[in-house]
Amino acid sequence: LSGKSPSRFFLESCFLNRVSPRSGFTIIETLVAMAVLVLAIVAPLTLAERSLASVESSGSEITALYLAQEAIEFVRNLRDANALVALKAKDKKADWLTGLEECLVADGAEAQGCGVDPTANEATERIFVCGDEVNNKCRVWRRDSGDSTDSTDPLQGIFGHPETRTGGGGTGGWKETIFTRRVFLTKTGTDENAEKKEPREPREAQVQVQVDWTAGALGKRHVTIQSALFDWSGSR
Repeated sequence: LSGKSPSRFFLESCFLNRVSPRSGFTIIETLVAMAVLVLAIVAPLTLAERSLASVESSGSEITALYLAQEAIEFVRNLRDANALVALKAKDKKADWLTGLEECLVADGAEAQGCGVDPTANEATERIFVCGDEVNNKCRVWRRDSGDSTDSTDPLQGIFGHPETRTGGGGTGGWKETIFTRRVFLTKTGTDENAEKKEPREPREAQVQVQVDWTAGALGKRHVTIQSALFDWSGSR
């Protein structure tokens, strides 16, 4: 027994000497199998989460496109109104961009953009500068009076900026959305009087609308629409 006690000799003979040299690989194989199993479960769940986020983002992107297009049409409508007023008054010096001063991008200045609210009753509240204090960089709100099936509110479901209005009402009946909408207007080119060789106001401008939002797991998203704007009144 080489000096070993009978009990120790018995333990070594029955247990220690029977441990397979491959037993260590069994643990590694188990860990690998568990890792594969975890990946097999997590991967589909991650894919499903991203698929749901993509579906939700697609709906938000459609809404953002409509919001951007609405702003483009609002600016065009204001341009047309200015042109009709100039033609009726036979005012050849009328400014065809009247009312859009807040949206103009000045040379060398940081562009904040402006917000537009076609739903505002007062003309002075339909265009405003985007800022942090008042409107959270032109955050868009949605009219929600409660049960949309029973509500008789004519504004139910529309988007606007009630927080910028001073005529009362405030944000009651409105819910803040995930969207911000900003309009940028840039005069392009120069116009020159062919007879007097005098520079005058450009008769073309570039209008750009940017709608931003956060789409959950997909992060920050944005939609940008651009359109050329012309002074068709020929007042200048």
